[in-house]
Amino acid sequence: MVERISKAVTNAMIERHAIDPAEREIYEYGFQITFSSVISFFLYLQCVLMLAPGSSFLKSDNVMNNLMPWSPLMAEKCKI
Repeated sequence: MVERISKAVTNAMIERHAIDPAEREIYEYGFQITFSSVISFFLYLQCVLMLAPGSSFLKSDNVMNNLMPWSPLMAEKCKI
């Protein structure tokens, strides 16, 4: 899905002469990375916001460590 959207955005920009067609692959890759990062961020944020209210892990001294994407707790709860 991200690949298809990236190609569509790149094609639209080429049609509007905003980018050079010779650099198509570079822009497609850049859009894929950007869109994937944005989607991942919002999925992570959604998970944090769903876990936070009333959760016992927030009472821990390591609250911020528990909320980090690399935390074992977040990996387990959010499947990231």
